Amino acid sequence: SSLRGEADHAALFIRHHDAQAHAAQRPAGASGGLFDMMEEVRVEVLGSVDFAGIRHNLYRRYEMRCMQSGMKAGALTLAQQVELLARRYVQLLPIPDFLHVAVSKAEAQLAAARL
Repeated sequence: SSLRGEADHAALFIRHHDAQAHAAQRPAGASGGLFDMMEEVRVEVLGSVDFAGIRHNLYRRYEMRCMQSGMKAGALTLAQQVELLARRYVQLLPIPDFLHVAVSKAEAQLAAARL
């Protein structure tokens, strides 16, 4: 499924990503990486909203990327936390099982920041 997710991701980027518009709007510095990540989520949402199979393949791709990068629930960067939340609440993907604790912690931190 993760290989299918790679193929789906590539096809969705060809279909829904505008490299010139993205480059023109992309901020400099660390926020540029967050901008790139949110563009990835946006493109995947556009292409999978009506296709459960594609959404499943993209989830398996993301799960594999999390495992291969060595993500650990207790040691996530802010960018990784934002990506987990974006994939959960924007893309409506489940959180990989081994990262559930991290999402609970990030949600608690966001709730505390709103007070």
